[in-house]
Amino acid sequence: MMIVSASECRDMITKAGRGVGLEASRAADLAAACCLLCAFGRQGCQAALACLADAEGLRLPESPAAGQLFWPQGRAALEGGQAIEMIQAGLAQSAGFGQLDAPPVLLGLAAILAPETGFEMLAGKTLQGRTANGRIDWFGPESKPESKPESKPESKPESWPESWPESGLECAGDSVWLRRLDRLPDIAARPLLPFSVDLQDWQAVCQLAALTYVPESETSRARGAGAGQIDND
Repeated sequence: MMIVSASECRDMITKAGRGVGLEASRAADLAAACCLLCAFGRQGCQAALACLADAEGLRLPESPAAGQLFWPQGRAALEGGQAIEMIQAGLAQSAGFGQLDAPPVLLGLAAILAPETGFEMLAGKTLQGRTANGRIDWFGPESKPESKPESKPESKPESWPESWPESGLECAGDSVWLRRLDRLPDIAARPLLPFSVDLQDWQAVCQLAALTYVPESETSRARGAGAGQIDND
């Protein structure tokens, strides 16, 4: 394990996203979400690598029922971000994924992209977490929440009606569902942890970031590559 700064982690994941072809805004959102995971003691770099394994093109959702979106296979950095944006725009109340590459990133993106909106996420039928005000309450097996939710993690939260989601697609073993809440849950602030990342994960992220580099030459410098003459790194 190694310790990296928040800015270094954010910049390197952003470059890695650009290196594999993510749009600049998607790469920046992914980096912010993964840094939030790191701040909560989770493996943000590992989650970023899962998202960057396939970053080509957006897939269109299905509409299994009114107010719902569904992707048989989804990627948190692409379809996940798209789902949050569509829910925020009022086009749906919930979004589901038959398979999702990095579920924790989806929750991180919800906290980053929609801090003034509350979201809840299930994996299978297990409550994984809630977001509000840019914070996350984790309820999954890796978390140690200060207070347990009113409903048992194995059951559907009381705030979700039995008819949701109506499509029955939530019965798939690894399905992930994200739902917008009618009101913000009360999530207390917690101390942020140092960014401790796995060395191999960090090296893999750096290799993807290196895809954005160009050969050193007078031409590349003239076009803006490299540090400026007055930069002091």
